[in-house]
Amino acid sequence: MRAAFLEGGGDAKLVMLEPQGTDGHQIFVTGAGRMKWLQEEMDSFLRFLKLPTWTPADVNALMQNLGTNPSRGFVER
Repeated sequence: MRAAFLEGGGDAKLVMLEPQGTDGHQIFVTGAGRMKWLQEEMDSFLRFLKLPTWTPADVNALMQNLGTNPSRGFVER
């Protein structure tokens, strides 16, 4: 699948992160795993594409302005 994607003009990067629990399959289950992905990989990917990223303070301010529940679910501090 990767080869076909690259042959079709795509760009791919394999990211190897430290295991969360017994292996890497649980990375999005824990807050620590999600933070590792968001801070180390997602932010750098967005910056590479010249897209904005937000600090935790920016997210808190927006959520307060919108009157949303501070237990953000999938949004991490």
